[in-house]
Amino acid sequence: MIPLGTIPILRGPGSNEIRKKLLLVGEQLSGDTITSTRLATAASQLCRVLERQSSDPRVALFLRTDRGAAALILEFESPEPVTPAIDLWGFFD
Repeated sequence: MIPLGTIPILRGPGSNEIRKKLLLVGEQLSGDTITSTRLATAASQLCRVLERQSSDPRVALFLRTDRGAAALILEFESPEPVTPAIDLWGFFD
């Protein structure tokens, strides 16, 4: 995996900023606006949970190229245990 960077989830505008950045990265990598929008929205929802439950949350982005097609990997990081109370399956087919 190729590390692309880490984005801190800041209180207040953090979720919106991450949504915008992930939308741009997703569109540039895939060219698919619909899937990129779903990914960015789902990530934004997780960021909101992390904002409330964690002291220093962040999202690490990686590019996986070892299995044929490139894939964007998001790792949501938190120093404390977090219990997301959302269902992400509704964002994807």
